[in-house]
Amino acid sequence: MRDFFSIGEVAKYTGLSRQALIFYDKIGLFKPACVNPQNGYRLYSAKQLDLLDTILIMRRIGLPLEDIKEYLEERSAKNSRSFLERQMAVIDEQIRFLTLMRSRIAHKCLTLDAVASHMDEAAEGEVIRTQTPEQYIFTEPVPEPCTLTEISLATKKCISQAFERELPVFFETGVIVPRDRLMAGEYVRASHAFLPVEYVEEEPRILRMPAGECVVCYYMGEYLKIGAAYEKIFSWCRENGLRIVSDSYEFASTTI
Repeated sequence: MRDFFSIGEVAKYTGLSRQALIFYDKIGLFKPACVNPQNGYRLYSAKQLDLLDTILIMRRIGLPLEDIKEYLEERSAKNSRSFLERQMAVIDEQIRFLTLMRSRIAHKCLTLDAVASHMDEAAEGEVIRTQTPEQYIFTEPVPEPCTLTEISLATKKCISQAFERELPVFFETGVIVPRDRLMAGEYVRASHAFLPVEYVEEEPRILRMPAGECVVCYYMGEYLKIGAAYEKIFSWCRENGLRIVSDSYEFASTTI
């Protein structure tokens, strides 16, 4: 059995790059057994390969290099268990997060399927009378003068603050346009940006949208021209003897 291996051979056997092995050497994580004084080549002993296997396994389960170095410097059965328990907690949190993200993506796919289905059944701009389920939204006020710039900034702030609070959001955004503004023809003066979320207690900025009857119109195009869709809604409601009693909730169904 050979006693020493070059850095290129170790890289080939382990799948690590030469740069990674050099970096491990520089940070004191995995140093070569010796360095050839004539050419500066790093040489690794056969006994070291088992240690490198340990490092690779620990990297595979997600331990940072700093933790691996600390573990190797104070290696014992007790420390091994402690490190693994800590990493299990990290993995459990990653599983929780990824499960949440998967559910949000699945919800988004269903939303897009529903939009596509409605668009197949009804022409763009057609008004539909339907029932809406109970929903919750996390809101952010839109400051005056409520132009597209303020709406965009409020949406970004809403997203960032929802992430900071680790709220269970869905991958969708929207705005609320107050009824009195709609009646005055101010179709793009939204009062709030929002994100649909699951209900969270003690979060005052989460509002409940009750289940009930609503009218829907799917609009695609320049947002500043969305007034044409609202005018169709108003006309349809008058023709069908309906009165608008709530604010408008606009969902940007293609946002992700």
